[in-house]
Amino acid sequence: MEQQNFEPMSIGRILDRAFRLYRHNFVRFIAIIALVQVPITLASVAIQLSSTGTTPTSPRQPSAFAIVAGVVGGLLFWLGQSFSNAALIKSVSEAYRGNDVTVGQAYRYVLPQLLTIVAVGILTGIIVMVGFALCVIPGIIFGIWLALAVQAVVVEDAGVFEAMKRSKSLVSGNRGKVLGLGVILWVLALLMNLGTTQGAVQLAQMVNIQEVRLLIQPLSQMVGRVIITPITAGAWILLYYDLRIRKEGFDLEMLASQMGDEP
Repeated sequence: MEQQNFEPMSIGRILDRAFRLYRHNFVRFIAIIALVQVPITLASVAIQLSSTGTTPTSPRQPSAFAIVAGVVGGLLFWLGQSFSNAALIKSVSEAYRGNDVTVGQAYRYVLPQLLTIVAVGILTGIIVMVGFALCVIPGIIFGIWLALAVQAVVVEDAGVFEAMKRSKSLVSGNRGKVLGLGVILWVLALLMNLGTTQGAVQLAQMVNIQEVRLLIQPLSQMVGRVIITPITAGAWILLYYDLRIRKEGFDLEMLASQMGDEP
């Protein structure tokens, strides 16, 4: 179990703590992500293989069913991603606070919050896209303001607009720190994606069966997501607690709670 140590953290300390939480809870964190990512990826690949037909004049043209299935599959993938990420946030949060939460308990906890989490994701995406459409800088600022909205939903059971306001309140005065952490996590995810993509290309060159080649890239991308997501989720939830410690004395609150639990 990760030692409980509630204190303000630098970006480096947040990343170090996230990696240590990941190492100490590796099986549970991986299981939370894989439980949703694996079946969704396999179903998506199965739909792709079964719905891509051939005609004499235009080989392997996607049918109408393939287009609809692709849209539905994309929506299901996004919902599954939101669900598994929320369960992972819950698990990492409880690990940070010194509690054990099973995979099933994490999913059962966030299930009633799923609609709120989805709504927050949709609104955040729209706001950030509008900001980027107007000018790049507003989009970045909006993204920073709303970076911790989902964490507020999971940890505080906040509503949609309450969570967005909560995120903006926590981030206020710490935008540089949020941006810096976001850039580092983006680079880590990019490196993971490049590594799995390169590995998939090399593996595909060794395989002569077309159907198997179609499986390699999505499966390699899934492996990359399963590996990197606990790190990014851990870093963001630790940033959430770091800002609460700095702004609200959350460390003193937890210390008082622990002292109250002593016999």
